[in-house]
Amino acid sequence: MRSPISGPASPNPYPPGPCPYEMNDGAYVLGALAPAERAEYERHLAVCPPCREAIAQLAVLPGLLGRLDPQTAERSVSAPPSLLPRVLAAVRAQRAAARRRRLLTAVSGVVAALALALVVGIGAHLAQPAAPPATPAPVAWRPMSVGEGPVRVDAEIGIQEQASGTLVSVRCLYHGDSDRTWQVLLIVYPRDEEAESIGSWVATGGRPVEVSAITRYSPEQIDRIELQTRNRTTIAWWSP
Repeated sequence: MRSPISGPASPNPYPPGPCPYEMNDGAYVLGALAPAERAEYERHLAVCPPCREAIAQLAVLPGLLGRLDPQTAERSVSAPPSLLPRVLAAVRAQRAAARRRRLLTAVSGVVAALALALVVGIGAHLAQPAAPPATPAPVAWRPMSVGEGPVRVDAEIGIQEQASGTLVSVRCLYHGDSDRTWQVLLIVYPRDEEAESIGSWVATGGRPVEVSAITRYSPEQIDRIELQTRNRTTIAWWSP
């Protein structure tokens, strides 16, 4: 029977003595070598006539071994002393590889099932209708007192306590020509502490403005809140 690997053989690079690959022939024929080991062994076969002959002798065994178990083969097969241990070792290696493949398949199945359960759980969680956002309490608007400065304004203020301080909302209507503008500052004066500037904007005559900003002070700490021009002239104020 011809060897499955043919072609002109190169000089054997291995020194005299036992071939380091002599136990790989059975595993090679039965497909029990890992891909890297198989490629390495095939390169070796190109330069090792004894190993090619061994492969040729074993080429008919896969079909026979499919109908035998190792115990039956060990009792009934008459073969050279070195042949049977190699074949049985290859059978055991093949069955170990099959067990590893089955275990890997089972583990992969479990991982896939867990991943699917996680995706389904997340999907179910996302599919739950979101709770409607809490409706904020309406702002209680209060009129601001108007100063005698250069800017005439109608202004209202709303105060809402927050976890981090106080939300101050202001809406204003500035009187004057539409081509006039003013920079307006929103200043919070607390009791016994430094004033805090929490916002600024540009006002235009005849246009309403509504702004909101947060001060770090609580409503109980606030003494008054003022609208001022850039040069710190008060144009409106409110005090609790």
